[in-house]
Amino acid sequence: MAVSHFGGRKFFNPMKKKIIIFIIIIVLVVIGGFTLFRYLGGYPVDFQNGRLVIRQYFCSDVCPQYGGWREKYFGVNKKENCEQIGGRSIIDPAWGGFVGCAPK
Repeated sequence: MAVSHFGGRKFFNPMKKKIIIFIIIIVLVVIGGFTLFRYLGGYPVDFQNGRLVIRQYFCSDVCPQYGGWREKYFGVNKKENCEQIGGRSIIDPAWGGFVGCAPK
């Protein structure tokens, strides 16, 4: 790669180039982490029964006073599917609806 010269000095010396690449990698990892968190709705903590388990903050009606962190299977959206894989249904205490499927 050709090196640009600016006023008789190298524009990018090898150390600055490594630092810039390192910073770019860190920024991409952070952006990727936030994107994954948004997609999953929480952060991954385990695999059980061949399924991804995520830890997620949940609050139904009085937030954040009565909210809390829960572990649940990612992508199990019906009570019937939860029972089929041997999970424990999470029921919203305020509204009574199915919220997710937790590992037993």
